[in-house]
Amino acid sequence: MSIADDVTRAMGHLFDGTMAPGTDFVQSISLVHRTVSAHNAATGAPTVGTSSETINATVRGYTVEEVVAGAGLIVQGDMRFGILASTVASAPETDDQITWNSKTFRIVRVESAEFDGSNLAYICQGRQQA
Repeated sequence: MSIADDVTRAMGHLFDGTMAPGTDFVQSISLVHRTVSAHNAATGAPTVGTSSETINATVRGYTVEEVVAGAGLIVQGDMRFGILASTVASAPETDDQITWNSKTFRIVRVESAEFDGSNLAYICQGRQQA
């Protein structure tokens, strides 16, 4: 058993709600991956498809301090979604979408949280779509 296994197990408890029962800080979200399967030879336009999966993630808004420190990269209303790597079929990417609480967010930034060479989680910055 490695430290990475211990951290992954602890994060699993966090994401399944057993570490913090009764709180709504872990939420069910829908992650929609965009896939480009081909390009139309005549127009050059890509053929874009989607695949969707429903997972649990931590959800929170950015603080005023984070928005100010973000120097325009984080805007008011952006949300932070923490996704356990072992719960997704493929890594989230920019321009993928997250639906949470009947709102759709476009992923504008993804950071990987790694330990000892193992990817543990993805931190996604989501911007609400009009």
